[in-house]
Amino acid sequence: MASQEKTEDPTPRRYEEARSRGQTAFSPELGSAVLLLAAFWVLQSTTGDAFYRLGEVMRTSFRSLSTDDLTPLMVYTASIQTELLILQILAPLFAVLIAGGIVLNVAQTRFLLTLYPLRPDLNRINPLAGFQRLCSTRSLVELAKTLGKAAVIGLVAYRSVIDQFPQMVLLSRTDLRQAVAALGGAAVSLGTRVSLILLLLGVLDYLYRRREYLQGIRMTREELREEMRHTEGSPEVRARVRRLQRALA
Repeated sequence: MASQEKTEDPTPRRYEEARSRGQTAFSPELGSAVLLLAAFWVLQSTTGDAFYRLGEVMRTSFRSLSTDDLTPLMVYTASIQTELLILQILAPLFAVLIAGGIVLNVAQTRFLLTLYPLRPDLNRINPLAGFQRLCSTRSLVELAKTLGKAAVIGLVAYRSVIDQFPQMVLLSRTDLRQAVAALGGAAVSLGTRVSLILLLLGVLDYLYRRREYLQGIRMTREELREEMRHTEGSPEVRARVRRLQRALA
């Protein structure tokens, strides 16, 4: 029946009802891609100096630990210096990941906080309902996205390795510090490329999920009339109010 088709745009009340049930356009892939790109950006900005300082600390520690008059205090001091430097290197990365995760979640959900999705639901343990979800269009789309993402990442990684292979071969002629720096730079470059691809796929995934969300909360004409009846009153009541207003005028 035409009246049962969801052809009407959702009303503000419909939006609020959907949010109260925890329904919103949310893409975990987009958030993960942004955080991954931010992580590689932080590593690219701090890795060179950080690894140099870490190498200096380890070199100094090994030199001091190689003496004959080694004491437990010297071992403790060397280990503390190394741990503090590692923490100093990782602190900006952790700060960016935590802050970015909060900002991205708020940006997509607009401070949505509800316990509705945690309510008991027998359909979650219903084998028939689970099989229907497994064979649904959404599951097929998720499978296609996963396979496509793996193929794209594999292709980008392959091309990056092929492009940098000649430089990697020459690393055997350099010292350890230069080799580690070159390998670290290559890893960060590869990670940045993969992150950009994932970011593009995440944007497309968000647009798809938003379209799916908006289609899911569309209304039938009967639902729209019923909502108008609840919010504005029945036509008979509105007509009577208008008659009384005209009589009192």
